[in-house]
Amino acid sequence: MKKFKIDKNFKPKYKYHFDYITKKATKQELKKLNVGVFAVENGKTLYLFPSDWYDFIPENYPIIDIFDKKKLFKKGKSDNDRRYGCLPYGFIREQNF
Repeated sequence: MKKFKIDKNFKPKYKYHFDYITKKATKQELKKLNVGVFAVENGKTLYLFPSDWYDFIPENYPIIDIFDKKKLFKKGKSDNDRRYGCLPYGFIREQNF
């Protein structure tokens, strides 16, 4: 995986950015990126993508919405509703990472 610097102005532009963020980023990095916390349940957390990432999410990237439905992201079809600075979908991670 290519290395890149995460700071508050970082915008993911490539699939490998999203792969890192959804699978390996630390809680501190997720906080810097303004990734939202929606729900914590059964030792897992649903993190929501920041609303300004809509145009950067790769086509067909797996997402999980706030109703716990797994989908593939489709630009123009996936909901771009923005609440409290986040999109209504993101990814799930184990709580203890």
